[in-house]
Amino acid sequence: MITAEDLRKSYRQNGVETHALQGVTFSVARGERVAITGPSGSGKSTLLALLGALDRPSAGVLRVGDMELSSLNPAQRARYRFEAVGFVFQEFHLLGHLTVLENVLSPFLGRRLERARHQDRAMELIQAVGLVEAAARPAGVLSGGEKQRVAIARALVNDPEIVLCDEPTGNLDTRSGSAVMDLIESLAEADKEKILIVVTHDPSVAARFPRRVQMLDGQVVSS
Repeated sequence: MITAEDLRKSYRQNGVETHALQGVTFSVARGERVAITGPSGSGKSTLLALLGALDRPSAGVLRVGDMELSSLNPAQRARYRFEAVGFVFQEFHLLGHLTVLENVLSPFLGRRLERARHQDRAMELIQAVGLVEAAARPAGVLSGGEKQRVAIARALVNDPEIVLCDEPTGNLDTRSGSAVMDLIESLAEADKEKILIVVTHDPSVAARFPRRVQMLDGQVVSS
């Protein structure tokens, strides 16, 4: 369960304060599939960054299970991201000189035992995303749709409880975007306990989800 209560996030730059989130309150149950929608600047990506512990709220409460994210120290936040969260971004963030397999295993860089333990799962996910024949190819030579499929496999390699996707089809054409969403949904559906949250401005992507949270000016206006 994810619970946000009166969540706020403000930034100050060049003497100007921006209120990205203004009292967001909502919850997501285990196994839910949620689309977060709204125009640019509505706070969607800011909220996702807080859910993934990539940033900290300025005020309010954000809990995942019994864990209060804002109370975690940097090491605990890193451990939470590593163990509990899988990220898929609009920008693929692959290492182009590494192979597809190496990119899928990249969350375990510096963790040799973890990397070895997850080798088989990485190959299973590469097969699931349809890239077995490309497993030994550098990621830099892949198409945009293929790169996003690698990113999805990477997000799932540690079997996270929460999968967060920020505009996962934003850099793809309509056909590739639809295929990527099919893949995200099918892989998430394989584990009905996972929470899947997708930020999108695309109505066709949002329409795929049983629950849609709409944001405007840093607030949830419908959920």
